[in-house]
Parts: sequence; structure tokens; C-alpha cells
Amino acid sequence: MKAARLVAALVLSACACSALQAQPLAQQRDVVTRFGMTPAQARDAYARLGANEALITELSRQTGVQRRTLQAVALELGARNAALPAQAFVSLIRARAGDAANALKTIASLTRTVAALDPGSERSQALAVLKLAQAAFDEGRLEEAEAQFARLSFLRQSQLASARAAWWTATDLQADSAALRGDAESADRILSAKSAAFALQREEDERQQWRTEIKRANVWKESGEKLGRNEDLVRAVRILEESALPLAPRARVADDWAATQLELGNALARLGDFEDSHVRFKQAINSYLAALQERTRDRVPGHWATLKSNLGAVTMTLGERENDPELLDEALVHLREALEVRARKSEPLEWAATQNNLGNALMRAGEYDADPSRLEEALRAYDAA
Repeated sequence: MKAARLVAALVLSACACSALQAQPLAQQRDVVTRFGMTPAQARDAYARLGANEALITELSRQTGVQRRTLQAVALELGARNAALPAQAFVSLIRARAGDAANALKTIASLTRTVAALDPGSERSQALAVLKLAQAAFDEGRLEEAEAQFARLSFLRQSQLASARAAWWTATDLQADSAALRGDAESADRILSAKSAAFALQREEDERQQWRTEIKRANVWKESGEKLGRNEDLVRAVRILEESALPLAPRARVADDWAATQLELGNALARLGDFEDSHVRFKQAINSYLAALQERTRDRVPGHWATLKSNLGAVTMTLGERENDPELLDEALVHLREALEVRARKSEPLEWAATQNNLGNALMRAGEYDADPSRLEEALRAYDAA
């Protein structure tokens, strides 16, 4: 209370200064108390402001910025930078006057943009807020102007691209007002939030683009399968490798990356069938193994079982074509593990397909090692399927 009386007395005693005569009394108290200034520090700040009154008047005339705005800027800059040499302080005021003039132009441009929006509550509400922001800016109430610009955040949710763009401009003005006051910390916080919002929007846009690329690849994969065209399958593989995968970096969207690897494995496996290419089968196996690094049994058992079943089927085909019994044994491991997770009741068709693949792998393995027990087990798997 004592400090407040001292501040009030200080402000009232200084009213003879022309700089103070133009400042609302409440605003003077706010600047003094907000920075925790002592009476001596406050006298110095107002003395520095008074010493630059002629400069402020001239800058107001040159730039079209209201004197009260420039006085508020100079007073706060002086409070924040008490040790700044006189000439450097003058240069700072000149620079900020130019910034304030640019801010005025931006406010005018933003007002025209908002006025051009379709008639409705968005436009009328935004124009009312901008009117308050303009008044606060012209009267040197820069923190209030910042708060008014922040109120325009409802435009961000608009369906109109022009309205959303207006919100980003209002955010810049919010930061500009903070920077005019020398509050770099607040300006940085505002702009960092804007940058984070852009990053989030970019991620959302990239995910939609990724879904679109997956769909493109599936169109070509289906065309290749049904029409027997290798070139369509090759195109599906190229889209997945060159377009979809870069949009789903593992470090940021691991599950999307794994899903892309699954799609790529499926396309490569079908291409391997059509081309009778051992290389394509090996590439498909690598894609499935990559996906399994993220789609683990503990985390996503259903997806894991799908990958294991597909991996088993391709490994079996490769083992058969390369006459490699070890690959057939690997295929059996994958297929049996998939059946540990796949339930007949909840996934009857998938369970039956895996049983069928297991029967195929057992039959091939039984033929290679002349083991009748494997052939008998193959019959049981077929019966189950």
C-alpha cells in the first residue's frame, strides 16, 4: 500500500511534464508498477521520455502513428532498457516507430480482409474486435491491443481459407505489439505457438496425403492383380516406395510407416508371383520384417498376426522355388505363431487362410524330408481350413 501511494504521488507530481500530460494516469501507474520500479527509477524513465518528446512528435507526424502509441512504446522501452545510452535509445525509438507504422498498415489490411468475408457472425464479430484493437493501439494500450488480436482466434476454425489467413495475420499483430513494447519473450511465445500450429496442420495434411498415396497404390495393385499386368504392380510398388513411405517417417509416425511396409510387402509378393522373381519375394520379406519392428505381438497382436501370416506365406513360396527346406521351416514357424493369436471365432476367414497356408507349407516340407507326419499334419490343417 505504501509503495502504491509513493507511485501515485510520483505520477501526480510529474504531471507538469508534457509527456505525462498525454499519458492516462492509470497507464502511467501500470508501467511503473509492472516493472517494479523504484521512485528514482520511475523519475528517470519519465525524464527520458520527456527528453524525447520532440522526437516522438516528429515521428508521429512522419509515420502517422498516434503520439500516445509512440509515448507508450518509448516509456516501456525505457523501463526495460534503463542502461541504454541516449543515442542508442533514440535509434531504438526510431526503429520502433517504423515498426508501429507497419503494424498500422497490417491492421488496415486485416480489416479489409475481414470486411470482405461473407456476411455473418464471423465477419461482424471480427470487425468489432478489430475496432477495439485499433482503438487500444492508437491510445497506447498495447497489451490490451494484443489481447484483442488474440480474441480473433475463433477465425482459425472457420471453413473459409481467407478467415483462417486473417487469424494468422492477427497472431502476427499480437506478436508485433509485444515486440513494440520490447517484450521479446512474449513475442517469441506467440510466434512459437503459431509455428507449432503450422507444424501440426502440416502433419495432418501429410497424413491425408499419405492416405491418398496408399489408396493410389492400391488402385494400381488391384488393377495388376485382376488384369494380370505386371506394369501396374510395378507402379504400385513405386508409389509406395517413392511417395507413401517419405510421408510416413518412422521416427514420427511409426504405425503409419509399418502400415506402408505391410502394403509394400503385399505388392512385392504379388509382383513376385507374376514375375516369378525370387528378388521380389525377398524384398517382400524384408518389408514384412521391417513392419514387425513396430507392430509387435504385445502392442498390436492382430496386426502382428497378419504380418506373420503374410510373412509365412511368402517365405514358403520362396523356399519352394529355391528348393530350400530351411526357408520352409521358417515359414512353418511364422504360420504357427500367427495361429497362436488368430482366433477362429473372431477372424474365421483369416484363420482359415492361415490354416491353408500352414497346410501348404507342411505339405512342401513333408515332400522334401519324406516325413509322413508332416503330411498328416498338413491334412489336419486343410481339414481345419
